[in-house]
Amino acid sequence: MPKVIVVPVGGAPRVENIASGLEAMQQIVGGYIENVTLEDGIGLICNEEGKLHKLSENRTIVEINDVVRGDFFISRFNDEGETVDVTPEDVAKYTKRFTIG
Repeated sequence: MPKVIVVPVGGAPRVENIASGLEAMQQIVGGYIENVTLEDGIGLICNEEGKLHKLSENRTIVEINDVVRGDFFISRFNDEGETVDVTPEDVAKYTKRFTIG
C-alpha cells in the first residue's frame, strides 16, 4: 500500500496509504486518471476528464500553467512506473506547497 499525498478540493493535503492498482487511483480522483510529471519520479495524478465534467477547481499547478479540477494526489514512481511511497521530503514540500491560506 503506497503512501501518497491526497489534495482534496478546498481541503488540506493529507498523507494516505492507498491500495495498489488503477481502481484505487480512480477512486481518489473520481474517474479516469492522468499522470502529470512534476519532477523526476514525482507525478500529480488527477481526473483526466476534470474539465470536461466541470469538476470544482482545486489548485493552480505552475509546472503546467493550468488549474487542476477535482481531487488529486501526489505520488512517487520507481523506474518501472510503479507507485511507491512518497518520501518525508516530498511530504514536507508538497503539503506546504498545496496548503491553502
